[in-house]
Amino acid sequence: MTAPSLRADLDTLSQPQRQSLLAAVFQALRVIRQIGIAQVIVGLVFLSNAPIPGGVFVLVPAIGLLLLAIGVALWWRYTFHVADGELVVRRGLVSDDRLSVPLDRVQSVSIEQQLLHRLVGLVQVSVDTAGSDAAEFVIDAVPRTTAEALQRLAASERSEVSNAITGDGGEPPSPVADEATIVSHTWQRLLTMSVTQWPVAGVIVIGPLLAFGNELVDLLPFDIAAPDLDLDPGLWMLWLIPVGIAVITLAGVLLNIVQLALTEWNLTVTASASGFRRTAGLLSRTSRASSIPRVQRLVEHQNVLEQRVGLRRFTLHTIGTGDIQVPGCTEAEADELHRRAFGGCSPALDRRISAKSAFLPIRNTAVITVLVMAAAARPLGWWVLLGLVIPLWVAFTERHRVARHRWGVDGHGWIDRRDMFALRTEQSLHRKVNRVRVTQSRYARRRGLATVVLATAEGSTSIGLIPVDEAQALRDLVLAEVEQDRRPWM
Repeated sequence: MTAPSLRADLDTLSQPQRQSLLAAVFQALRVIRQIGIAQVIVGLVFLSNAPIPGGVFVLVPAIGLLLLAIGVALWWRYTFHVADGELVVRRGLVSDDRLSVPLDRVQSVSIEQQLLHRLVGLVQVSVDTAGSDAAEFVIDAVPRTTAEALQRLAASERSEVSNAITGDGGEPPSPVADEATIVSHTWQRLLTMSVTQWPVAGVIVIGPLLAFGNELVDLLPFDIAAPDLDLDPGLWMLWLIPVGIAVITLAGVLLNIVQLALTEWNLTVTASASGFRRTAGLLSRTSRASSIPRVQRLVEHQNVLEQRVGLRRFTLHTIGTGDIQVPGCTEAEADELHRRAFGGCSPALDRRISAKSAFLPIRNTAVITVLVMAAAARPLGWWVLLGLVIPLWVAFTERHRVARHRWGVDGHGWIDRRDMFALRTEQSLHRKVNRVRVTQSRYARRRGLATVVLATAEGSTSIGLIPVDEAQALRDLVLAEVEQDRRPWM
């Protein structure tokens, strides 16, 4: 970001300004959403039977005008501007509420353009700070140029503070100053993503209809007659099971296509020395930005189908609600995101957890299963033996989990990969860790094992069970790195 560009942004936001007058309409719609659509409908039904003349035809316009008048008053009282490195917001209908947020404390400035906003050429801005889990405040309706100017100023202020503290350009160790597009989805990529995602939506929408199988068959325009075989009619109708599975899968894929088209259309992720910006959406266009130090953990997912086509779901977990999710990444795109966020820190996955960590889940499941089988033996008879499948399945999955679990650590960060039926990889830098805890249960203490819990400002990750000497060495390494590295962790 050049100095003239920043100067232009400052000139744009230096004077107190109001939102578009249409913000009053959006404010009224927000009140209606907070009340609830169902409650509004019930209220309209009640008013339609009211004894007053005109009923709903009189009160509904009056209530609408009242909400609009309140929205106009809130719009007039709401101003914002940037002064002395602070974003100053004044608001309040009865009282005067003045909120001053230093730009270097702004964690993210998200820009969302819902359908109504797109129709009038405006956007909604949400500002997150370090001390808030939700948005600190929302600016309902401003031009995109104003929103992007605020987004650039916040990112630039964060970058300047990081450089002043570290003296070497901040994070990552070798940042690239020029803004570059890292991820850019095409419609072909969206189709591939829709096929690789599990058809959960189809199960939710179509699955319950299978309970009305007989009624659905009666609606068909032709008769389904069983063949001239000595078969029970109920057994003949079993052919509906594979057909139902196929219908649910197809419906799930189609719903996945619709969902991805609405939320991830033209997904673009750009990165610069100051941070990341994610933009996507068809009807509602959203733009979410985050500074690089704000990224606390990187989490990568790959199910079986995604592994076959070489796609990954990548999430940059940040403080607050500003997580940047990037589904459908290729390996090269994921590597570039990782390099920009953590400077290429990539410990080798050369360590394992103890095989003894599988014992407790298997033992507990076996005990519970035996007790339940004993209680159900009289009513179920020999069918109760089918319960033995449960501990056998748990034993298989736990042994597989332990055998495929890998973790690694070096002087800069740690990595943890779990591979059950899908890959999940978590990674962070040591200096992002706020708390390290080594825990030992009674079972672990007797066997010289321990679990290490690494907590960041965004969340925590546990690694274990591992030998207690390895756990203590990991704890000491992380604490030493936190004390020595003075770069900002958020």
